Formats: sequence, C-alpha cells, structure tokens
Amino acid sequence: MKNLWRPDLTIKMCLLFLLIFTTVCITVNTGTEAKEDIEMEKNKIQIYKDNPRYWQYKGEPILLIGGSVDDNLFQIPNLKEHLELLKSVGGNYVRSTMGWTETVDVPPSKKVGDLYDLNQWNDEFWTRFRNFIRWTYEMDIIVQIEVWATFNYYRDYWEVNPFNPKIIAITPQRSQSYPLLLTVIQMQRKMTSSGQFPKSVIRKLS
Repeated sequence: MKNLWRPDLTIKMCLLFLLIFTTVCITVNTGTEAKEDIEMEKNKIQIYKDNPRYWQYKGEPILLIGGSVDDNLFQIPNLKEHLELLKSVGGNYVRSTMGWTETVDVPPSKKVGDLYDLNQWNDEFWTRFRNFIRWTYEMDIIVQIEVWATFNYYRDYWEVNPFNPKIIAITPQRSQSYPLLLTVIQMQRKMTSSGQFPKSVIRKLS
C-alpha cells in the first residue's frame, strides 16, 4: 500500500488549524470585551437622563445616601463590617481620601529604617485600598475617591509624610533620579538656616 504520510502537509494543516483557532478566539474575545464595555457604560454611575437632579446607576435612578466613621475610610481595621452596616440600613455611598493620619494607618511608601523609600510601595496600603474597592463593588456602594488628602501636607502630619524631603531615603547612586527633589531639600535647608527664600532655587524651579 502506498504511504500517504506527508510530514510537510501535516505541519501546514496544523498551522492552518492553529491560525483559524486563534482568529476565532480573538474574535470571540473582542466581541466579549465590546459587550462588557457597553454594559459598563450603561451601568456606571451617571446623571439621570430623565431628571438631572438625580443620579442613575445600572440604568435606574438612585439617591445617594451614606456616612462613615473616618475620612480615609479604607484604612479602618473593621472596614468590611462597617460597609455591611451601612448597606444594612440603606446606605449606598461613601467618600474616602487616600490619606494616612492615624496611628493605625499606613502610608503608600515603604519605610526603610527611619526614612521612606519612594521607589518601594507599601503593600499593606494597597491591599487595604484594593479590599475597599472590591467590597464596595460587591455591595453596590458608590465610592468617591479623593487622591490627595490635605491633612497629610501641613501641620504635624507633614512631619511624618513620606514626601517630606527630611525623611526620604536618597543615596548618592540615586541622586540623579531626584533632581527636583534634591532642589527642594536644598531649598528647605537654606530657608531653615537663613530664613529667606533663595533666589537661586526660584530660578531652578522656574
């Protein structure tokens, strides 16, 4: 009997099948993503189309009602229980800054010794924030996020802020990566020693 086995033809057929399969998968995935985008656009929080005095969520009008025990809500230890309590009494909205002002709070950057390294994230900070977003999503609670919390940038809180030049870890090897930050540090030192704002620093920053 004649041998019909042709390795070259088999390889071509396999490649053709793989190409067809990949094309189908991409098409299905693209179609799925498009449907998800449409659903997300339809279900997102937005101004109510029939009455601009209200919001709508998932296509239905909604009155946002909420309250919380802290301004940086995602940092509290019993967060999930607090959200469940809010949901149980009819609440559907919370506001949270991304700040850190209490002793139980954690900052976004990692502390190395007595200084903060802005090149390293504090995983616990982002774990808390991720849990906050996930739990509020699961409970259909609308979230207002304020990225900058003013309390972290003045008064006593500034003394322990990871962005305070006095407590940032900068090695000589990294100094070239922080030209503006180094300028700020130099500015602060000159202001502290002379009590005047140095004109050379103004020229550098302008």
